[in-house]
Amino acid sequence: MAPHVLMFPLPAQGHVNPMLKLAELFALSGLKVTFLNSHHNHERLLRHADIVSRFANIQGSNSRP
Repeated sequence: MAPHVLMFPLPAQGHVNPMLKLAELFALSGLKVTFLNSHHNHERLLRHADIVSRFANIQGSNSRP
């Protein structure tokens, strides 16, 4: 069983995208990653980034819109 990492960036400008990239790198290295996000930031990611397809190729990904 792979280690599980919980990531929760501060809800401030400039914190979400770098943490999301780090989460992606962790997932690509085989770690199970849970990314905790505020509803507001989640909606912004869905509007301004192709977040679902970004994580679609990672095995076990469960990107929920």
